[in-house]
Amino acid sequence: MMKKYFCKKDTQCCSFVLALFFCVLSFGQQKSNDFNLPPKAKFMPKLYQEIDYSYKLNDVSLNEPVEKNYLNRFSEADLNNLKMKDNTTYTYYQAAQNYFTSLSDTVKKKFTVEELWHIYIYDQKLKNKLKTIN
Repeated sequence: MMKKYFCKKDTQCCSFVLALFFCVLSFGQQKSNDFNLPPKAKFMPKLYQEIDYSYKLNDVSLNEPVEKNYLNRFSEADLNNLKMKDNTTYTYYQAAQNYFTSLSDTVKKKFTVEELWHIYIYDQKLKNKLKTIN
């Protein structure tokens, strides 16, 4: 009689731990789906730092230059090579370039290139909001 009680308790405990594991796993996947990661990029939670740049919208100082090189990580040769070998990734970076250039001068003056990339990849809500600012 005592043995059945312990076995049932172990099964319940194991079931609880397993359910908790799947809940945590599904939450982690849901969070990464909200990001706009480049193709073939993997979300690395240990390296991710959530930064809210929305406070800069209220900043009255406009210190950044309007003209920026958003694809400064790539040379022209790199982009041509990417276009030939990995069109999906090339399309991602071209879409990013189009997004950045379509932003208003006000937005471009408030954010650095690095901040805009962070927003483009990790903060979809702010990314969409920046499109509406004149």
